Amino acid sequence: RFESFMQRLDGIASLAKRYAARAGVAVLALAVGGLWWHYAFRLGKYKYNAVHPYTSFVPLTVFLVLRNLFPPIRQRYMWLFAFLGKVTLETYIFQFHIWMKTTGVNGSPRTLMVWIPGWHYVNMVLTTAVYVFLSFRMFHITDSLKNAMIPEALASTAKRLGAASVLGAACYGASFAFVGP
Repeated sequence: RFESFMQRLDGIASLAKRYAARAGVAVLALAVGGLWWHYAFRLGKYKYNAVHPYTSFVPLTVFLVLRNLFPPIRQRYMWLFAFLGKVTLETYIFQFHIWMKTTGVNGSPRTLMVWIPGWHYVNMVLTTAVYVFLSFRMFHITDSLKNAMIPEALASTAKRLGAASVLGAACYGASFAFVGP
């Protein structure tokens, strides 16, 4: 829907009307962003934490609308964010296993992993480098496994799912021989 709306805006024949329509959308988006800033973002920490799940989409939507209003801005992106965006799942999982040290209640991570005591910034650079490297490595491994296990052809996927099911059932049955019921 948003893309078709943007195409309609781009398709307005008159340049003046096109810019007026874009300016109207920009003013509306900025007004919504201003209201969010005034009524949600300026709240105290605990009050903001309570409303954040219900209002966090507002600044993102305002940013996306403003960014996509003009085609030259729409065509640009930051290479680093696009590069790192490929591995968001892996970085999310690895932040607790590689980057952070478990010291909190119930094993929750609280501090940065320390490899060289007393050198906070060196530890940060080292752990971040290992963290990003392993995240990309895991991304490539996951992608290879995905291609091996879930091929493009639906018939091959069904055959592999059937073979995996038979293998799983055989392993389950064999476990009774070793462990018993």
